[in-house]
Amino acid sequence: MSDNYYSLKPETILKAAEKLNLNPTGHILQLNSLENRVYSLYLEDSSQVVIKIYRPGRWNENQILEEHSFLNELKDDDIPVCAPLTFEGKTLHFIDDFIYTVFPKNGGRIPDEFSDDDLMMIGRLIARIHNTGRRKNAVHRIKICPETFVRANLDFMAQKQLLPQRYLSVYHRLAEKITTAFDEASTDMPFHRIHGDFHWGNLLKRDSSFIVLDFDDFVTGPAVQDIWMLAPASDAEGQRKREALLEGYREFAEFDRTWLNLAPVLKAMRFINYACWIGKRYDDPAFKNAFPHYGTDNYWESEIKDIEAILLESGIEPESKSELLENKEYFFDM
Repeated sequence: MSDNYYSLKPETILKAAEKLNLNPTGHILQLNSLENRVYSLYLEDSSQVVIKIYRPGRWNENQILEEHSFLNELKDDDIPVCAPLTFEGKTLHFIDDFIYTVFPKNGGRIPDEFSDDDLMMIGRLIARIHNTGRRKNAVHRIKICPETFVRANLDFMAQKQLLPQRYLSVYHRLAEKITTAFDEASTDMPFHRIHGDFHWGNLLKRDSSFIVLDFDDFVTGPAVQDIWMLAPASDAEGQRKREALLEGYREFAEFDRTWLNLAPVLKAMRFINYACWIGKRYDDPAFKNAFPHYGTDNYWESEIKDIEAILLESGIEPESKSELLENKEYFFDM
């Protein structure tokens, strides 16, 4: 990774705007994004745009263009998303070996609380996104499956020695349980284009409607992925949110209740994928600042205990309810 990406200069951002004949005032605000570098620019006509400079090596050009195509399909279906702006027929541009895209600036806020009416509205919105997603297949984007979200990540962590030797056996045993559970729970389940990272931070409320942001993690996957992330808890509040989301969802699309059985497994897979995601980017100073405890014993112990708890939630018994605690050798150097 080029150090130039870690310390992008304002001049580069302004040059990227000027290359597309935009007229920036010079007022630049860096937005909160670890994966990519994202900036809000004020233009001389008093409007604002957002420039996203993609992390080198994350997605190739075809994968990014497939995201843009999906966004434009959704926009054509009158679904409120933030689709890229087009310049001379193109949405993808290049500056100093970086790939970037320009988006319109959307106003709105992330609500502190969501009423049942809000949740039903969001459920309807997810269903409409999925209806568009079912119309055709993604050719270039990845698929949520054990190969991409578990095995490939374990291989990378082993290659880079991210996971200390004393945690390897328990972590790999849990990963194998996750893989088996996914294969069993996803049998005959439909997979199609989905958002993939549908958390509350990717929703803006403006007036009485919502806008869906950031399809950077768009994948082929099961519908339940975009439901569980909005209601991950298994307590009464989590159940209330899920029921309201599904009530709205079913107004526009089918949702088989048995699909919810996959939710804890997807949650456990996300833990492994997230740990590897951080490790792949840990030479980036922004990641060192955001995750200062990454790679420590406390980090991996917490990671393993959380995965164990998720598996128990889905009815999968680890070798013991606290496999890590009973194997004291994991703590020999604390």
